[in-house]
Amino acid sequence: MAAEYDLVILGGTGAGLSAAITAARTSRIALVLSSPASVELFWFQQALGEFTRLHARTAHPDRNLLARATQYATAVVTRLKQKYSPANLGRLGIDVITGEGNFQTQPTLQFCVAGRQLRSHSYLIAGTPPCPENHPRQLLRQLSSPQPPQACVLLGNGPVQVELAQILARLQIDTTLLLPQPFLALEERAVALLLRSHLEAEGVKLIHDQTASTVDPHLYPKEEMAAHDASQAVGLVEKEKSAENWLNLTATGVRLTQGRLRVNAYLQTANPRIYACGEILGGYPLAELAHAEARVALHNALHRHPLGLGQHRIDYRLIPWRINTDPALARVGCTVAQARRCYGQDVMVLEQDDQTQDRSHLKSETTGLCQLVVRQNGDILGAIAIGLAASEMIQLIALAMVQRLKVTDLADLATGSPTLSDICFDTASRWLESLRKSHN
Repeated sequence: MAAEYDLVILGGTGAGLSAAITAARTSRIALVLSSPASVELFWFQQALGEFTRLHARTAHPDRNLLARATQYATAVVTRLKQKYSPANLGRLGIDVITGEGNFQTQPTLQFCVAGRQLRSHSYLIAGTPPCPENHPRQLLRQLSSPQPPQACVLLGNGPVQVELAQILARLQIDTTLLLPQPFLALEERAVALLLRSHLEAEGVKLIHDQTASTVDPHLYPKEEMAAHDASQAVGLVEKEKSAENWLNLTATGVRLTQGRLRVNAYLQTANPRIYACGEILGGYPLAELAHAEARVALHNALHRHPLGLGQHRIDYRLIPWRINTDPALARVGCTVAQARRCYGQDVMVLEQDDQTQDRSHLKSETTGLCQLVVRQNGDILGAIAIGLAASEMIQLIALAMVQRLKVTDLADLATGSPTLSDICFDTASRWLESLRKSHN
């Protein structure tokens, strides 16, 4: 039976929408939207974050802050819903189907939804099971209610909880963050402590409480997931059982494990025709990671080869990401601990704070830090930054890593000055200084 599509994308997440728009330029694409609310909650949180970030830089008290913030965020979501409406996506050549569906394997692999059987060469899972009621983002629904919460307690140590805690505190809601593990335990200690102190200064109460613990796969960066001890995941049993046969995946030979899908380096599941990206893979649920995964999975799904020729592998070491707090925390590549496990004493750590940067003082934004992890030969292994321009700095370093540039190339790069990115070049210059001293 002939395939109707080149690719069927399951899930209206940001990564799923982006993948569908990209693929529709050259291929026959169907997009199944079953739970649009998840991406709408993501948009709503991002809009609230931008609003509170701008408001925090004014000294004017506002009794109607929550109402104005939710009004702004609602307007943003409305515009984005229109941009990605089925009608607009249809004009791009995407066949949009709305509804809950399931995989069927007889007479051949197909996805059945809204009375249709979608036959495709490949399938890309870009969504997640229905969001549970205790998911942190579900709290956002209450902010627009006639009686919004005056106080809230968030459980978790992941980016969603950390970002949301700061937003709620800035909206004058008494916010407590219960930490099953130390705050951002897998990030560099100096950076984690800097961000923690910033949150506490804004009124977020951070309480380390192991008794409230459950180890969620979204609390860990993607590269750490393989090393995570599954025996600790006691709190995921209920979630896993409720979603264990999501989309009837078991019929295809694919199973959810601890609430996430297992994939290979090509983002291929146990069924070679089904690929996956985004939150369902576990790790930090960040847009940058989901979009990078979607690009790799999209290429491989549309260019399948029995011997794997021409397939792209996902390499999380080269994907920059950020936790969208204020100041933002961004990272690419290895942490110091990861680098030393691989290279031992060959690792050097270069660090500089924003207090040394002229532009930071001009903008009154001196809460910042840049740390480079390099080898003695100048290879850049990773970087982490916190501050106003953290994302821009990490993007530059990620590009240098992709192009296999040395830290000397960063130090020699001519830029306009003063800029917030000067800290990146000054940090690289310290490597040259330390190298000269070691040779004298």
